[in-house]
Amino acid sequence: MPAATDNLTFKQSIWIATWVSLWVLSAIALLLYLPVSSVLTPALWLHLSATLLLLLLSYRLSGQRKYNLLINPVKLKWLLLSTAVGVAYWLIDHWLIDVWLNNSNNSASIESWQQANARYHWVSVFISSVIMAPVFEELFFRGLIFRALALRFNVVLAALTSAGLFALIHWSWPECISLLLVGLIYAALTHKSNSVLTPIVAHMTHNLITYLYYSQY
Repeated sequence: MPAATDNLTFKQSIWIATWVSLWVLSAIALLLYLPVSSVLTPALWLHLSATLLLLLLSYRLSGQRKYNLLINPVKLKWLLLSTAVGVAYWLIDHWLIDVWLNNSNNSASIESWQQANARYHWVSVFISSVIMAPVFEELFFRGLIFRALALRFNVVLAALTSAGLFALIHWSWPECISLLLVGLIYAALTHKSNSVLTPIVAHMTHNLITYLYYSQY
């Protein structure tokens, strides 16, 4: 990944990651005490605000709008490959859940998701789950963390660290194993395409299938 197209230094990237993380933790605590909206999900507020903060800080520190956080254009073949990766990951992940979890536990997980989102408008749940969550998480873990570590150290360490952190924030056993593996795949997509758009597309594809599956279950 060439550094010439990205003005963010390693220290600036860590500074941004620290402030965005603090905002996310503060927003989560704040949302626990705010009145619950019957329309917008708390996750939508969280992902949207964190994404805007991440983009704003990267712009202010780098002085440029383009090419920060590896937001680089890619060819159609990369978008198609990313979509295929998202579908393949969902199929494998769904199979692993069936292997590790019995049907009653899997059904309970789906029912819990449906109950948690039943009070909100479906458009809000869709935007939060399928669009904003993948955008923020990939910009943060691949566009910021992976990019900074790859430039400072090496790609392998960067991939392992970003994937480990990605699995950690989604912590649930045994799903964290597949999250670690897909984090490595997303890092590989980012590295090979030199763009964060590829893992975003793959992540969106996976979340879209999950949303449709959970909604019609």
